[in-house]
Amino acid sequence: RWEAEGTLKDASVAEKDEAIRVLHARVAEVESGAEKAKKAETHAGVLLKEAEEGWMDAEGRMEKAHTARDAAERALQIFEGGRKAEADRAKEDAVQIETQKG
Repeated sequence: RWEAEGTLKDASVAEKDEAIRVLHARVAEVESGAEKAKKAETHAGVLLKEAEEGWMDAEGRMEKAHTARDAAERALQIFEGGRKAEADRAKEDAVQIETQKG
């Protein structure tokens, strides 16, 4: 009855006690919800920080992989260049040997 009228002046003591209990329960629900929201916000912040750190780590690893690939390409070019030079020297040696024989 008092809920419909919006007043407690005609309510019995039991009804007033019940109204107070209901209000306290609602306050507790709101406080609990606020606490859960705060915990969720904190957890989301932690996850975001971990994601950012993971992204930076991945970028660092990717940069290292690119550097390693570039170094491997240079090493291959040097090796291939060295083999060509070696082959050229072998040809020259062969020509000199043939010239010395003849």
